[in-house]
Amino acid sequence: MITELGRIDVAKFAVHDGRIAFEFHISGKGWGVVKTFECGWDTSEEELKKPLSRYKWTHESRLQKIGMNGWEVVELMKKAKVSSLDKMVGIPVRCTFLEGAITHMAILEEVL
Repeated sequence: MITELGRIDVAKFAVHDGRIAFEFHISGKGWGVVKTFECGWDTSEEELKKPLSRYKWTHESRLQKIGMNGWEVVELMKKAKVSSLDKMVGIPVRCTFLEGAITHMAILEEVL
């Protein structure tokens, strides 16, 4: 595992290529990464309910995932002492990587 210090460059809730997620674009000295809190796919509720649906999730499980990840983002915002997602830009973070992939992001509360 590797730990790096960086700052949040972009913080948003977005739908990109059908994927619904909270996204944090983070960079440090010589590196950059996007930490996502995935919430599901932008598939209609009607499509998910079809008898032979190829999807492995339901509208209810998608709502649960949005709620769980939304709450995790709210907890990050509390630690950053901000009241909206856009105010996360510039916040210092500690990122943990395993085999090149980000596994954890924490707000550096001690330097705020």
